[in-house]
Amino acid sequence: MTNGVLVVGGFGTIGGRLSERLEHATDIPIRLSSRTSRQVPTWASRASTCIADVTVKSGWHDALNGMDTVVHLVSLPDFAAKENPELARTVGVDGTRNVLEASIAAGTKRFIFLSTGHVYGTPYVGHITENTPTNPQQPYASTHLEAERLVADAHERGDIEGVRVRLSNGFGFPKRADNEIWRIIINDLCRQAVTTGRLELRTPGVQRRNFIPFADVCAALVHLITIPRVGDGLFNLGSTVTMTIADAARRVQERAGHVLGKEPSLTIPTGPSEDTPELDYDSTKIRSTGLALTDDLDTEIDALLRYCAETFA
Repeated sequence: MTNGVLVVGGFGTIGGRLSERLEHATDIPIRLSSRTSRQVPTWASRASTCIADVTVKSGWHDALNGMDTVVHLVSLPDFAAKENPELARTVGVDGTRNVLEASIAAGTKRFIFLSTGHVYGTPYVGHITENTPTNPQQPYASTHLEAERLVADAHERGDIEGVRVRLSNGFGFPKRADNEIWRIIINDLCRQAVTTGRLELRTPGVQRRNFIPFADVCAALVHLITIPRVGDGLFNLGSTVTMTIADAARRVQERAGHVLGKEPSLTIPTGPSEDTPELDYDSTKIRSTGLALTDDLDTEIDALLRYCAETFA
């Protein structure tokens, strides 16, 4: 039984959803770290909170006290990492090192780091397994891979159980509207459906993506918190659903018709025809540990549309 979980970035997009799931699906004590706020969130009313900054080495003793698992979710968004690579490294690499070293010093048993499938390249194509060579091509990916290596080294030394989760294209509603997730393609399309009544793609949308709802992301993280063994600690996390961006837009258009009562118009620019590389983002390894995912994109899209209607209409 896990004695306690510290969610680093517990007020962020996935942190908020994860803490809510832990609150309602488990009896595990939860602590949420933040740089600025000690206020207990409404979605995780039994959680404790603490102020701690990943860019600072000190200040983690109280955060880690009594917690035997850490879920580390803090990094810059991809667009912000591209604009400021130095800050991306400070937060993503140095910040991970600070929390990891503090966790080891505190005797924490397991450290779960949320990474990205973009470590395989941008875009990643073909059959992607954990054995696929990495090829990061942007600061968001390269800093995640550097942070992964810190976790992997600690795991191999036996300092801590280090888990690295390479997430494909997650999407879904946040717990706070100020979370920076509205550049995610499905999130952006759902907001467009509510605020403008039309969906517009900037490209022909022929690129393939593996989409996974945040509900399944959080289910996977809870699973990794609670399973007794993690093996080598490296897992791809995606769904069984791969589609083009244009098909994702059509899916949002259809679901908006059901949820909002009217289908928004859809504009997709025309462009030269091209062969789109296939994509098979293989998550067999994590599923073989007993993880059952819904692969239910429609339920998450519907909830995201309702969230946008309540927040932005």
